[in-house]
Amino acid sequence: MSDVSGAAHYIGSLSGLSRLLLCLCLLAGARSAPLYAAAEPHGKRYLAAADAPVPVAGAAFTPEPPLAPADLRRRVTQLREQAREQEFGAGPYAARLGETLADLARALDSVGDAEGALEARERALHLIRINDGLYSARQGPVLRDLLNSFREREDYVALDERYSYFFRLFGAARAPYTELRWRAAMEYFNWQREALLLNVDGDPRRRLVELHTLQDDRRQALLERAGEEWVALREISLSQLATLYLIEEEIDIPELLYDPRTQRRRREDPLDFDPMQERVENLKNSSRSRGRSLLEEALEANPGAAPRERAELQLALADWLQWHGSTRSAREVYEDAWKTLTEAGLTQLREEYFEQPVPLPAAPVFFIADSPLGPPLSCRLDVSISGRARVRDCSGTGDGGSLTLLRRLLQASRFRPVFRDGQPLAVDDIETRWRLRED
Repeated sequence: MSDVSGAAHYIGSLSGLSRLLLCLCLLAGARSAPLYAAAEPHGKRYLAAADAPVPVAGAAFTPEPPLAPADLRRRVTQLREQAREQEFGAGPYAARLGETLADLARALDSVGDAEGALEARERALHLIRINDGLYSARQGPVLRDLLNSFREREDYVALDERYSYFFRLFGAARAPYTELRWRAAMEYFNWQREALLLNVDGDPRRRLVELHTLQDDRRQALLERAGEEWVALREISLSQLATLYLIEEEIDIPELLYDPRTQRRRREDPLDFDPMQERVENLKNSSRSRGRSLLEEALEANPGAAPRERAELQLALADWLQWHGSTRSAREVYEDAWKTLTEAGLTQLREEYFEQPVPLPAAPVFFIADSPLGPPLSCRLDVSISGRARVRDCSGTGDGGSLTLLRRLLQASRFRPVFRDGQPLAVDDIETRWRLRED
């Protein structure tokens, strides 16, 4: 007997009251299902071919102007001798020894001695801390080189540990918000999201909760000083939004069972309670409203902000609403952004935002630098005024499976629609180029 006919036979055998109860249970389960399926995030498995890889601060080691191999080896020998002389003359904690060791590390990088360079940098940091104090700014260049070294070696666990120290060294995103301290904080937040995409922990939950809590704490502090710290508030609001995109994508919520006795949904095993899972589920369940409110709070905190900065937040808010299928609300905010840019005469930026349909998220939330990419593939799309794509055809040097996958991903995506004269416009037969991630 087939599953379908077996189910029909079973239902038919029930009494009228039993059939009614069963139908109510099924209806309750159906009503609990989400109205909109999750959109496919741009950048996670595919990206626009024109998009450059995500810039990662300090990601690549840039050596000094190239020298001949013999000159490089001679430079290493000279610096080692200089370090020995400083140590012999002024002791193992000579004030200038740290800088010499940092120079030696760069020279060792140039001759391919990554282990020696790492050892020299670790010792240089130790000496600077002893001579100047634990949070001496003189550590900055050496620490930057150390971060680069760990990234080049793909030692992401060590890189993660050093980024934590880097964050504390430059003020942990607390006032005073100097340019140097704030750029360091934003770099740290970017690294935290990159670590999640790289699956450094295996389980993303704790890092997501801690990152969200930290950013929200700093954002609340900045809201109280919005007039003085508007740039920082705008940037941390956008950073927090990127974290919410990750929370929605990275956290799975187990399907709950409907219990007709209590008329509630419950876990399969009520005794299997995980406080961390409860926290991330609460974050995910509230992320839609959190994303909207944090951007609206930033906009309200400085109504006289520069038009370019205000439009940036309006666009991010509209994209967030569009991502969640709230096309009517998104349209209103897109219109506000259009009006802001038009009244300020920022027509070039307006065209950049609205001339072509943009896959969402538009910000590089899910991109990983240096991720292997497949060959460019071309697709012709129709994009509706609600931002949904219909793929006419795809072509390219990829195999049939790649083209089929790309077609499916694009049709599961949401786009920022084209706007003309302040109104959304459906566009047909657009030539687009994409690349699939291969990792």
